[in-house]
Order: sequence, then structure tokens, then C-alpha cells
Amino acid sequence: MSKSTLLIIGAGGHGKAVAEAALLSGEWQRIAFADDRWPALRETFGWPVVADVAGLAASKVTLAGVLRLAIMPCAHGGSRPFVPPGCPW
Repeated sequence: MSKSTLLIIGAGGHGKAVAEAALLSGEWQRIAFADDRWPALRETFGWPVVADVAGLAASKVTLAGVLRLAIMPCAHGGSRPFVPPGCPW
């Protein structure tokens, strides 16, 4: 299977952990993030932030030939469990 880019939705600490695990797996060559702080946030933890979440829909044609998978880490920094809308579990 060819290595390609993993797009992680959310450029916070949990997204960083997912990025590190993905690179260590050897399955991914590149990491990119989508985060609603874009375009003010262009890079996080040394990886590029390429769009906000709404911008992903607009760029789906461009991304289709580049990405193999997009993932949204489900985490919240508060003291209570939180499941974002659309999180499958």
C-alpha cells in the first residue's frame, strides 16, 4: 500500500498525539491538519494547517487525489466527557 497524507481534523494536543502515532505506524508519509483557527494558524507542532473545517468541503476535488484518510480525534480538554457532533463513538 502506498504511503500518503493523513488529514487530521483539529490541530490541538490530541491531534498531535494522533499525528505522532500515525507517523510511527509507518503507514503515513505526511501529516496535515484542518482547524477552525485557520488561516491565522498555519502550522502546529511542525505540521501544516491547510484549511478550516468548512473549507474542506470546498477543496474536496483538490484533496481527493492526495489524501487516503481524514480523521477527527474525539477529545475535550474539560473535566467532563465530551463527544463532538459527528464523532462515531
